[in-house]
Amino acid sequence: MKKYLARWPFFILILFITVSLFTAYVFFNPQSVLGDTSKILSGFAWSSNIGWIQMDSDLDNDDGDYPVTLSGSGTTLAGYAWSSNIGWIRFDPIIGVDGNALPAGQTGSSAQIAGNLVTGWIRACSVFKTGCAGNSDVSDDFGLKPDSARGGWDGWINLGGTSPNYGVTFNPSTGEFDADGSGGSFAWGATNVGWINFCPKNLSGAVTNACVSVNSLNAECHAYDAMGTEITEDNPINIDEQVTFTVTVGNSNPAFPYEFCWGQGTGSGCGFQDNIPGDVDALNTVSNSINSENKTFTASDLAVGSLKRARVMVTDNLDRIGEASCLIKLKDNSQSTLTVYVNGNDTGGNKGMVDSQSPASPSIVNCRASDGSCSAIYLIGTVVTLKALPDLIPPLNTVPYSFNWETGVCDSNPTPDTCQVTMSSDSGRSVTVNFYDPNQAISLDASPKFIKIVYQDAGRPATSNKSVISNNSAIPANVCVESFVSVSGTDINTVTNTESRVQCNGGSVTGRDCRPNFCFNIGPNSTADFSVKVPDKSARVNNGSPYRIKLKAGLGEVIIRFEYQVSDVGP
Repeated sequence: MKKYLARWPFFILILFITVSLFTAYVFFNPQSVLGDTSKILSGFAWSSNIGWIQMDSDLDNDDGDYPVTLSGSGTTLAGYAWSSNIGWIRFDPIIGVDGNALPAGQTGSSAQIAGNLVTGWIRACSVFKTGCAGNSDVSDDFGLKPDSARGGWDGWINLGGTSPNYGVTFNPSTGEFDADGSGGSFAWGATNVGWINFCPKNLSGAVTNACVSVNSLNAECHAYDAMGTEITEDNPINIDEQVTFTVTVGNSNPAFPYEFCWGQGTGSGCGFQDNIPGDVDALNTVSNSINSENKTFTASDLAVGSLKRARVMVTDNLDRIGEASCLIKLKDNSQSTLTVYVNGNDTGGNKGMVDSQSPASPSIVNCRASDGSCSAIYLIGTVVTLKALPDLIPPLNTVPYSFNWETGVCDSNPTPDTCQVTMSSDSGRSVTVNFYDPNQAISLDASPKFIKIVYQDAGRPATSNKSVISNNSAIPANVCVESFVSVSGTDINTVTNTESRVQCNGGSVTGRDCRPNFCFNIGPNSTADFSVKVPDKSARVNNGSPYRIKLKAGLGEVIIRFEYQVSDVGP
């Protein structure tokens, strides 16, 4: 198994390299390029000028892993290697003109594998002012640092050439970047970087698996919380929660047993710098005759940072290797996520959008039904004001669509088109707004049209029987309570106090106050249940009974009679 390469003492002769390291790290953080079918490169290359170059970068920071990868087709290399002296080295650099031009007289592409040959160019990001690409702005020196800061080098590294004859080679059988096993497979980085050996396994002082190689086992790792829900960027966990990592090997021709080696960092022992605290398996290894393995830790056992990381190396009976990085995102208990859902009330309908008015940052901008949902993270205690912006109804484009905020989602509505929520819990808040055409030809029906509550214990809620609301139209219906009044015309909200608000249940929307903005959706030619709930035994509700509930969607409406027939409620 791979062992950590000890730090080699060496002298760097070119001053710009030290400067470049700082600016490369501060001004540039790469984006992960790993695809579902990509294979990760592991191991180290060596230059006597700049030292070790790590292919599967796993740095002690919160930026994650940015390995060099080989595409599923086995021909294209991409991603970033890491040098502690010159920073990131990009394997799929932009090749063009001006700041992205190859050295004079040279042609070629980014790094490619063709049979036993590795060809093309890679580039050090440290030669750029920002990012890892140049530009065509002459006044900006094409995006490059001054020549004096670069030591006269443009950052290009050639993976193969003819003067002299050299090149990086590849063995498809072993996955090593060394076709003949000689331990010599060289690229050229001009006089600044010099020769780079992609398989320095015969270098004095080097240890096992120094050679750059393609992981030949396809290992994937996913993280789950104690409830079995996958931990993602949008579903982080607390530091004191347990996390279970599941690694799966996807090869079609397994050579059992598999050995799963767990750890963190890049180190010694079974392949990693540190064992994970609390791991009862002293060697961090488990052998199985199945293609998956689970390992459970507490998030606090893993490395410090907002991103927690474990790594797993898998080997099989043929000494093939696979490696996966398991990342989890930790909750910041001082923050909370606000999620906005927009319903357009038709298939893919964009009838309006939602923006956040305050605070200025972070913000939710142009959130529409086609987005699915939009979210932003705020400090707990922040009051967020959202604004609904309905589109104009075509073809005249003179009247806007109607809308409503889903009942109970807003703490307050300063104006009809705004919704305020206070971020009061790390579990997050969500807001739903429905945009709809009030003139849609929708046909509604109800069966039965009479619902009632005949018994209720004091202090206990009671719910009426259900009425099935039918949408007999070929378009979705946004059904809303237009009115809920007694036979004398008194609104239900005036005969109940705050603690005994009569509530409605409609479709998937339950336990919300029966006010005119209580709405629920019914799909085309579909039905939804509707019922009334009285939270506590109420003389006021009883005295106003019976009631007339008008449900409306577009031009369609239906009337339901509700009676509260509960005796002995007092005056």
